Amino acid sequence: MYGLATLNHLLTTFGDDLLVGCDIACSFTSTVNNSSLSKRAHQCHLQLLLNSFHGYAHERKCQLVYHPMYHTSVGLEDMETCEHVFSESNSVARGVHHASHFHWGQFLDLHFQQWDEDKYLELSNFLYNNYKQALKIINDVTPVIKAYKSSTGYTSVIIEMWHSEEAAFLAKATKELSEDTLRVAYVEALEKLKKYK
Repeated sequence: MYGLATLNHLLTTFGDDLLVGCDIACSFTSTVNNSSLSKRAHQCHLQLLLNSFHGYAHERKCQLVYHPMYHTSVGLEDMETCEHVFSESNSVARGVHHASHFHWGQFLDLHFQQWDEDKYLELSNFLYNNYKQALKIINDVTPVIKAYKSSTGYTSVIIEMWHSEEAAFLAKATKELSEDTLRVAYVEALEKLKKYK
């Protein structure tokens, strides 16, 4: 319920074309689709994505749909802002470990007031550095991609099709092929043999 209430608030506050990162985007998408929020989420073109770090813990089929790397509108965003905030707020724990509930809340409030001021102060540097990073990536990677295309004969269209081809393959592959399972078991047996020799 909390996740749906939060999503409802985000849709009310920010409107259409939202990309929201969360640890469980794959299963939460199903929850949203089966809730009273479903129609509104579709009308607003809401997209749920995995946070970059959590995305690698999910199975490949899930990554192809929900990992930010596969969504061009995400850019350099890793969708880990909450993780960064929680990590920073851990520094407060040392000072309030044995404090009363009042002082605990007071210290957290002070921490986040300072956090807001610091982030606002550094906003122009943050935007400038992200812009420089994006330009560097474009300048460094574009020649490599051009060289790869010319050496292989692949076009942008072909490369972009790989994503959908992989998704289609994984949708059909319900379980590992028996020969792959046998190869893995063979290598594991060899490793055990080597370990006990």
